[in-house]
Amino acid sequence: MHHHIKKIWVCILGTILISAYSANFAATVSTGSLSATPNVATNPNPVSKFFAGNFSGSADLTSNYVFRGISESNNDPAIQGSLTYSLQTTGIYVTAWGSTVNFLNDQGKRARIELDTSIGIANPIIDNANYDISLARYNYPNASAADYNELIVIGNYQFLEGTISYSSNVYNSHKTGIYYQLGLHYDVPAKYIYFQGINVSATVGHYNLPKSADLYSYSDYSATISKKISNYILSLGWTGTNGKAHEAPLDNDQIVGTVAVSF
Repeated sequence: MHHHIKKIWVCILGTILISAYSANFAATVSTGSLSATPNVATNPNPVSKFFAGNFSGSADLTSNYVFRGISESNNDPAIQGSLTYSLQTTGIYVTAWGSTVNFLNDQGKRARIELDTSIGIANPIIDNANYDISLARYNYPNASAADYNELIVIGNYQFLEGTISYSSNVYNSHKTGIYYQLGLHYDVPAKYIYFQGINVSATVGHYNLPKSADLYSYSDYSATISKKISNYILSLGWTGTNGKAHEAPLDNDQIVGTVAVSF
């Protein structure tokens, strides 16, 4: 297991270093400053330039916090928020995300808060194609027996998206879990519906979980329509599973409404 974690870190660090070097090299060539002697006058502080970036965030109110087809809030409303710092030159980012939750861990302790942290890198590959690789940590204060890490790889091409998530300790079971998801996210042109800012999305996923840890593999589905108004997003969606997670009523069909604001 430790060898797998080391390989994951090596891959992430290698990707980050290659992307950082490529971005800086391209910037140097474009400014015509490729020479044996750095141009101190035009680049007085390369370290601060490397770490220059932007903060972004969001705050959400949702009628049900559903994660991969299963409610984490006991089918009750949840308050959520995120804060991200992204480096301008490399695509490296760090994110903190939180939500209210309501479930019992394997030791019978009730989780009330989820605080997730992640570090990743996201960049374009070619026109209309992007990648996003991150290492996430799921944290549940006062119910830490549920904490675990996960490697997440996302690829986008135009309106299509594919995701693979891997954990060698899924749900802190000391067993491997792998989640696969295919989805589409389409901004509907206003000429078709006479409204701007309309997006439709649909996903289908499968969670391969270890039965030896009393977990059951299952599939999940979702369909959502959203409307953007300034920096607000109103969304209404349906989510469900094939029932093989054995988590009824938390994995039943649900209609979820969300109001989100970004900044």
